[in-house]
Amino acid sequence: MQKNPELRKEDGIWTLFADGKPFTMLCGEVHNSSASDAGYMEEQVWPFLKGLHINSLLVPVYWEMIERQENVFDFTVLDAIIKQAERESVKLGILWFGLWKNGISSYTPEWVKTDQKRFFRVADRNNRQMDVVSPFCQAAVDADAKAFGRLMEHIGEKNEEQQTVILVQVENEVGLLGSDRDYSKAANELFGKEIPDGISGLYEKSGTWEQAFGEEAPEVFMEYAYAKAVGQIAKSG
Repeated sequence: MQKNPELRKEDGIWTLFADGKPFTMLCGEVHNSSASDAGYMEEQVWPFLKGLHINSLLVPVYWEMIERQENVFDFTVLDAIIKQAERESVKLGILWFGLWKNGISSYTPEWVKTDQKRFFRVADRNNRQMDVVSPFCQAAVDADAKAFGRLMEHIGEKNEEQQTVILVQVENEVGLLGSDRDYSKAANELFGKEIPDGISGLYEKSGTWEQAFGEEAPEVFMEYAYAKAVGQIAKSG
């Protein structure tokens, strides 16, 4: 078995290692939906990469594709793209399009999109529902974490022979557009409570979010919510 890809600190410098050797990524990135079809990748992507002399490629993996039915996982397309990359001697970086992609929840499975009671949305200041699953929705974070954990388990199995996947991005450009913060019931309750101990110690502040951070409170509040959610998802992986 080859050594797993890793970031290693040597002489104070972080270096990416692949196949046991330092690896400098000469990297391309496909469009958002290109990796949803292995046939499209075969015909419309790989032939046009040959002249670029890249050694790595960033490709999305979509939650809505690998778990169309809850707890039923299908990695057929990903496996085909991994085989294509191995044939082309190109390493892969996976972009996980889970709960959030560019601030919106457009790549979540249908069973997440349609059950807005279980997977509640962000509400804006006027209590209008946004197309964003709330980072305060623990059921949604748990479901994403479960799917991401299964994805990473599968990648680990595929990587046992060839270390093709060398890095994974957890979510993609999280953040809230169109509202300063989430005004859902769950968010409002937390916004009015004392800031968590970790935040209090980090900033040497106390009180509610508004008392501690004033006009910056909505932004810091959301930063904390997203960081906590993505941290849980990453840990599952």
